[in-house]
Amino acid sequence: MAMASCKRERIDVLTMQLRTVTRGMDVIFHGTRYPRQILMQDTLLYSRSGYQAVFFTRSLQVASYWALLERDDDEQDGAVLVFDRPRLRARYRLVPFHDPIWDTPQKLNDEAEELVWGRNIERMHSYLLGAVWSRRPNGERAGNHFSSAGTCVMGISSNG
Repeated sequence: MAMASCKRERIDVLTMQLRTVTRGMDVIFHGTRYPRQILMQDTLLYSRSGYQAVFFTRSLQVASYWALLERDDDEQDGAVLVFDRPRLRARYRLVPFHDPIWDTPQKLNDEAEELVWGRNIERMHSYLLGAVWSRRPNGERAGNHFSSAGTCVMGISSNG
């Protein structure tokens, strides 16, 4: 129970950070435990198993959850990548999606997802506004996020 509570608190903190830096913006999110690899490749690769797509969400909480979901081979720190939704939509077809696997008989659990089917998101920097990095359980920040000047990690500008 304490572990679930700690995880919930971490999701809440990351969600508040996201809300602060994206308020009023038309954005879409991608939560990941592999942010450095994605940023270095400048490409979001579509999944080659299951649903063959790149997954985005409009939900701050869902993006935070995926950024904090630990995996055996992850980079230790997660991040939520924040994308300019209109610019991304101009180049790629964003398709609304609902995966019923998360539903229960009592409740529809909508992750507010939008997918790009069967294509990588290349030249990702053209659509990326920034990244909000998770904090480690001891409160230490794992990385940088949007600065007051509107820039973020890797020198990517939110000014286009």
